Amino acid sequence: MKSIQQLLREKPWFGWIIFTATVLIVFLLGMLASSIVQRRAEAVFAYT
Repeated sequence: MKSIQQLLREKPWFGWIIFTATVLIVFLLGMLASSIVQRRAEAVFAYT
């Protein structure tokens, strides 16, 4: 199994794929966290 550094030297475009996947995962986690916070706020508002 090749290391990531060696793989990136051979295929530089693979770095962009890793970067894009990381950005997408962080964005989706942010959307999930935002949804949880919003639902908690709605629950507090509904029962007051």
